[in-house]
Amino acid sequence: MAVMSRHDDRNGTQVPSRGALPAVTTRVEVHAGPFTTLRAVMAFIERLSSVPGVRDVRLDRWVAGRAVLVLRHHDRVPLISSLRVLDDEGTLDISVRQPHGIQIEVRPRG
Repeated sequence: MAVMSRHDDRNGTQVPSRGALPAVTTRVEVHAGPFTTLRAVMAFIERLSSVPGVRDVRLDRWVAGRAVLVLRHHDRVPLISSLRVLDDEGTLDISVRQPHGIQIEVRPRG
């Protein structure tokens, strides 16, 4: 696969074009909840695993209805953007907690 680049005349180096940025693998901690059952947590993990670029989702801990999940993300698109596909029912508030962490609040339906 060829990577497109442009020449930077300031210092004579090749600079990758914006569309040719490489995919990056990042370990991400996701804090999600509240959930009423472990079954709901597992269903959420299954949905999260279907997001493009998301790999190896595992439940780190589940306390008082809140789940802490650890996953790997490997894609050119930031994970926070990819997670929007999970919110098809308008029940999630998704925000960045820290450089490698995401907070997901699950609102009751209806």
